[in-house]
Amino acid sequence: MRYWVLKTGIQNGEYEYNSLSLQQTKGKEEFDAEAYVKDFYADGGEETYGKGTYYFNGGEVACWVEGLKEITKKEYDVLYKVLHI
Repeated sequence: MRYWVLKTGIQNGEYEYNSLSLQQTKGKEEFDAEAYVKDFYADGGEETYGKGTYYFNGGEVACWVEGLKEITKKEYDVLYKVLHI
């Protein structure tokens, strides 16, 4: 099993922010961050203005992969404990 921290960039109107999430993959495959972000708002975003940026709600919200980092199981457990208050 492999463990990941995903940083997703989000723009909602004039506001831009990031979302951090913890992810796992079984086996040795890398986490598919692009597929995750493409479905971030669950309606399957449309990629219309350049590679890697997905638009939702008629273009009101944009999401992209800001970063993906593999971490250890121990790091995952600590972050999970902190982030899941």
